[in-house]
Amino acid sequence: MSDVFHSLAKTFGIHLSHTAAYHPQTNDAIERWHRILKAAIMCHTSEHWVSALPAVLLGLLTVFKEDLQCSPAEMVYGENICLPSQFFVQQEPRAADNGFIKNLKTHIQQLRATPTSNHSAKPTLV
Repeated sequence: MSDVFHSLAKTFGIHLSHTAAYHPQTNDAIERWHRILKAAIMCHTSEHWVSALPAVLLGLLTVFKEDLQCSPAEMVYGENICLPSQFFVQQEPRAADNGFIKNLKTHIQQLRATPTSNHSAKPTLV
């Protein structure tokens, strides 16, 4: 690796580890992540898996990890990120106003049936 890359890693406190290119067992953590990512993408029935990728990644970044006691997004940002569903506030149904119901009952009780009338000039034969 170049000296520039080494000094950049040292500046940002990054520990570099060398692995074999064709030996996936050495990259266990990333291989596990790829397996989880692939399983999540396969849950979507779309043939165009690229279109499902943003939603899948958002979901995976907000999953609580037991071993870390936080989500990956919480590790990066210091707090959980908002999911799109949290922007749609579920409002509780409003309780009916008792005064309105009382007035409606009173009004309906005061209604009286209107007598029917025959507007036809011809008599009905039975």
